[in-house]
Amino acid sequence: MAAILVRCPNCGSPAHRHLLPLLAQSRTECHRCDYLLVTCTRTGNVVEAHAPGLSDAALRERLTVPLSVAIAARSQGWGG
Repeated sequence: MAAILVRCPNCGSPAHRHLLPLLAQSRTECHRCDYLLVTCTRTGNVVEAHAPGLSDAALRERLTVPLSVAIAARSQGWGG
């Protein structure tokens, strides 16, 4: 399983994203700050999440929009 190098949304350090097609999941993890986000690649729903330093409410607010919609919005310059 190859990893894609991305920036951690929690601390900004290099993080790894693993695409797991058999599970229809994407797993992003940062070993520096212990960030973890596992999402369903079909629905964008969060399967598992751990983000030190972010409150549950802040994390839920960030994850209410499906991942595919958030990516499309960013590519169009619609939001942060």
